[in-house]
Amino acid sequence: MYSNSSILSVLYGTWQLINITQLTNGTLQNSTASGVGTQPAGLLQYLSNGYMSANLMATEPSLRPADIDWPRKTNDSDADWSLVGMYTLSYAGKFSLNVLESATKGQMFHGPMTMANVPKWVGSTQTRNFTFWEGEAEKVGGQGRVRSKGAIGDKGTVLQIGNEKCFLCGLWWVKIS
Repeated sequence: MYSNSSILSVLYGTWQLINITQLTNGTLQNSTASGVGTQPAGLLQYLSNGYMSANLMATEPSLRPADIDWPRKTNDSDADWSLVGMYTLSYAGKFSLNVLESATKGQMFHGPMTMANVPKWVGSTQTRNFTFWEGEAEKVGGQGRVRSKGAIGDKGTVLQIGNEKCFLCGLWWVKIS
């Protein structure tokens, strides 16, 4: 049996997105299939009070009109705001560990969601597989790579998160705090 507290001690903190790997039937897909562009940015936070938040966005200028600002102005175009919304994912809510397969691998639930920019996700629970990797990650030109250095739990630990159907694909994050 693996300890929830040891997994949580590694999980708590802020994680920065390195890259997104999409596999369909074992075949690597174009990174645009991620829904947040080819060079996404993101932050993922897990707090000791049991809450989490995930924020991802495209960074390509063609997907992020530079002229819009918050709050929305009457002369902002619906098309510009729609484009930003189509390539952004933001949600937050409770999280809990479900199944621990090993000291570095398991499954968790994100939810129920208290807020999400995808209306259908509010109140839902998302299943996420996770794996911790030893190493140091760096982001180069929108692509991430991992170098073997450091121990699990240290700043620089790499976290891979996939959905309930895939342990091999997913979002790769590096711990920044």
